[in-house]
Amino acid sequence: MEFPEDVRKFLKEPNFMFLSEFSPDRTIHSTIVWYEFNSKKGVFRFNTTGDRVKYRNLTKDPRCTFVIPNTKNMYQYVQVQGKVADYTRKNGHDFIDSEAKRYLNKDKYPYDPERKEDRVTFTIKPERFFTSGFKSSRS
Repeated sequence: MEFPEDVRKFLKEPNFMFLSEFSPDRTIHSTIVWYEFNSKKGVFRFNTTGDRVKYRNLTKDPRCTFVIPNTKNMYQYVQVQGKVADYTRKNGHDFIDSEAKRYLNKDKYPYDPERKEDRVTFTIKPERFFTSGFKSSRS
């Protein structure tokens, strides 16, 4: 999926992803996560642990939606609907370390210094998106 240039630039900034997915009882579960956008592949990645609700939900039902608002102007945002394309435990600690650098300016993720957590990285492939507050906005 191709995002307009102004949206791609925005998605590279360290804003937060408000992720929602389905629970087994069909209720919606939402959390805020750090994310990475790969503009070449057009996918989003985020990291969690294997004991979290979002992990359990997304491994049972790959559908999700998320909103990434501009933390300086909440009326500017990108909303994406998509599905999990992949999830892996490989290099999970390296990924969360890179996100700690991006979001906290720390070389290592400070909340698991002994790297004992079961880190899982999800890749989300967008199916459709909507924007607000961009030159190229579409709804």
